[in-house]
Amino acid sequence: DGLRGPREARRRGPRRACGARDRRASLPGIMHPILSLGPFHVEAYGLFILLGSALGVGWMTTWRDRLKLPEDSWTDFWKLVYVLFLGGLVGGKLGFFLVEWEFIRDTPGAAWSWQTGWVYWFGAAGTMLAGKIYQEYMNRKVLPRPRAYLPIADYCSAAGALGHAVGRLGCFFNACCHGRPTDVPWAVTFTSPLADMDPALLGVALHPTQLYESGGELVLAALIIRGVLPAVRDGRLRQGTGFFLYIGGYAL
Repeated sequence: DGLRGPREARRRGPRRACGARDRRASLPGIMHPILSLGPFHVEAYGLFILLGSALGVGWMTTWRDRLKLPEDSWTDFWKLVYVLFLGGLVGGKLGFFLVEWEFIRDTPGAAWSWQTGWVYWFGAAGTMLAGKIYQEYMNRKVLPRPRAYLPIADYCSAAGALGHAVGRLGCFFNACCHGRPTDVPWAVTFTSPLADMDPALLGVALHPTQLYESGGELVLAALIIRGVLPAVRDGRLRQGTGFFLYIGGYAL
């Protein structure tokens, strides 16, 4: 759901699997919200979001000819990218207002902070809606011949899966979006006082749901890029298959 604040963790309380604290190794030097290189310090969450965005957009540039842009120009390409990013930002923040209004009410400044308040499904919906609005505008005002939504959505979905896989690593370093207490062998503990989580859960073994999701996104990206898109280009699958596969696969 994105970086939504600690309300869910507070509601669950500091439960943990019996003996988990003693058996799980913490990784304070690796899973840390602040990464340092000499005198330079950067927030891991923002860094991985930036890297994920760059990866997704970079991959899309290699298939720019398949997007059927009005004049096949870089200007048109970047217009599309900006529209999709803006839709995602607006949707993600709107979702935060709707889902976590109690947290916003109790936490001054949380509503407008760039460090918290992004709900993924609302962001994805915002991106889809922004893309549809932009398509309708271009079809009515600019393009001599209308272009379809789903062929472009197939490629954008693949790019989104790649970017989100990297972005979830930022959640892992930041300790947000973590799972429930557990005693499974691959459980992780967060120990940094800067971790974006309920302090009662520091040192408690948790499911690394951020890594689960990152791995799942990579699988979806591979399926779409290596399997679906070539089949769509060859006419063996319908346009939009990658788009709907991503929505259904991520929902699982």
